[in-house]
Amino acid sequence: MDAGLGGIAAGAGNTIAFNNGAGVVIFATVVNFAISSNAIFGNQGFDILSGDSANEGGFEDGAWVQEVINAVELSYRERRWVSLPLA
Repeated sequence: MDAGLGGIAAGAGNTIAFNNGAGVVIFATVVNFAISSNAIFGNQGFDILSGDSANEGGFEDGAWVQEVINAVELSYRERRWVSLPLA
């Protein structure tokens, strides 16, 4: 890791909230940047904004991520394994 925010040790995380813009901005010149154990929420812009659009997904990526989140929630709520895609 070349740079990071937070960490895996107890107490290493940060709360990043209620900013007028993005919560965290990662510039394109930074590589191997880790964001671990942080609470990032309630920001006016994106919670995490990359200076490069290469890793930003489109609608299809977002729909897939939402389906995975729904599957995890269903699995937790019903205490069972679920298969993707959800029916």
